[in-house]
Amino acid sequence: MKNKYVNKSNNVNTLRLSDNLSKSIYIISKEENLTKSDAIRMLLEKSINDYYLNKALSLYKKEDIDFSTAAEISKLPVREFLEELKKAGIGLNVPLEMSDLGFKNLIDSLPIKNKNK
Repeated sequence: MKNKYVNKSNNVNTLRLSDNLSKSIYIISKEENLTKSDAIRMLLEKSINDYYLNKALSLYKKEDIDFSTAAEISKLPVREFLEELKKAGIGLNVPLEMSDLGFKNLIDSLPIKNKNK
């Protein structure tokens, strides 16, 4: 099984970790059967993804950006970003005119059932 956290380039960064962080990384690496370097990469990737998602959600909730920009910032596909909005309890910021038009188009696209049968 290939490990997706294996370093594919020669980018080397050095950092100092507190004892608590170092112990946590050691424990996580053992639990996940990863090297400590791979565990650090995995945790950084998750943290960076969470950062972008939270930034996009925050800006969208404040109506500083539109939906497509928020989805782009989150680095998620549109459908996944919609799910994250739902989880966060954030509604879609859609102008009333657009929502009315969308509702009318939805109604117009529905098949009409014959009630006489």
